[in-house]
Amino acid sequence: MPGAALVRRGEPYRLNRRDRNAVGMLISCKDASRLISQMQDGELSFRQRLAVRLHLMFCDACRRFVRQLRFLRTAMRRYTA
Repeated sequence: MPGAALVRRGEPYRLNRRDRNAVGMLISCKDASRLISQMQDGELSFRQRLAVRLHLMFCDACRRFVRQLRFLRTAMRRYTA
């Protein structure tokens, strides 16, 4: 499919030139995991949140990481309550 994203574990996804210009910022899994952790604390700009959400649309591993963080946060709330 022309213009489709190619996803490889641990590498940034690739989009065609028009999509890349529209988005402006593509991030790697390493950058995404750092931003996801910061997003849990509400410390991201609109542009960073947008980049993370776009990355999560294509990356199964990072979506799993988000679910794990949510589980840990919920477990800690229950433990401390």
